[in-house]
Amino acid sequence: MVVDRRRLLIPTLLSHALVAMTIGLDNEVEQRMAHMTNLGRRRGLSAAGPWLVSWSTWANLLRFIPPEGISLQDLRRRPGVSERHLGGKNPGVIRWGYVTVSAGVVRPTSQLLEASEAIFPLLPDLVETNWADNLGRRKVDQLNEVLGELLCQVDQELPHYLPQVDNLMWSRWGPSPSREEAIGDLKLVDRLAQALMLYTLEHESASEVPLTMAANLVRVIGEEGCPKADLVRRSGISKEAMAFLTGWRQRPRLTVESARTLVLTDAGRSAKSDYETLVRTIEHLWAKQFGGDVTRRLRSALEQVVVDETLDRSPLAELVKAPEGCWRSWVKTAETLPHFPMILHRGGYPDGS
Repeated sequence: MVVDRRRLLIPTLLSHALVAMTIGLDNEVEQRMAHMTNLGRRRGLSAAGPWLVSWSTWANLLRFIPPEGISLQDLRRRPGVSERHLGGKNPGVIRWGYVTVSAGVVRPTSQLLEASEAIFPLLPDLVETNWADNLGRRKVDQLNEVLGELLCQVDQELPHYLPQVDNLMWSRWGPSPSREEAIGDLKLVDRLAQALMLYTLEHESASEVPLTMAANLVRVIGEEGCPKADLVRRSGISKEAMAFLTGWRQRPRLTVESARTLVLTDAGRSAKSDYETLVRTIEHLWAKQFGGDVTRRLRSALEQVVVDETLDRSPLAELVKAPEGCWRSWVKTAETLPHFPMILHRGGYPDGS
């Protein structure tokens, strides 16, 4: 199977679509739920509710916490929930005001109870409708349909979002039982996330470098290196997220700094070559596993939604535009979306914000 090297890669297409939909969901949450943000506090806004988190925190943790509470042991059996969510002395979701933990039982705060009933569950359909209004219902339906066809062939329980990466930036996901959830019950954001999760499992099982680093760091560094000041612009991830990729977490060492420019080491050049080869190898494997027709239609459906790597040439630009008053309206718009989501401990924002 020959793939045109000028075309966007399957994980890039999935990532752009997933990140764009996540930002849309996050914007809707921000407008509907009393909250606080760091940028808001700097602007003198009062703390009206819990610290704002991204959709991934809802999808992989908060949605499993019923009004009566749930034992920590049972909670950690749910798909997507990891020890990192409620580990350590002062876990984020407790510190941020979403849950309490007492005698091994996790209970929702009043703010989470209200959001669980009246906000979070309603938003996927709302955002999907917004996509249909902007992109055309036919394109959204085609993407939903082909993702469903692919996922129907996977008898594995998968989370509703990519998991929070570990300290070395890997998206670890261990063996899981057979799927019990009906594909028809999955929303578009769930389907995008699960398809990308499948790709991630394939990639990281065959790579010595986590996909977060390969897609968002080594990919953007050319033969002459990359000025540190350009890394965020080229990658689409936040300055804070980039700091995670360029520090001690590189194992092996992928970059070195010279005159405020990052240059790839031999290991970094090898990782970049492996990344470019592996993504095409996996697309070829997917064609065998899921059927060439499904893989081609998936690529076509994603290309019609994403269109271009540069955000101002993509219809996704309108869908990620932050309404006035949302924290993203106070920061500079990225030139591109991440080529792989950066789900850090900072609240789960897909660009590492």
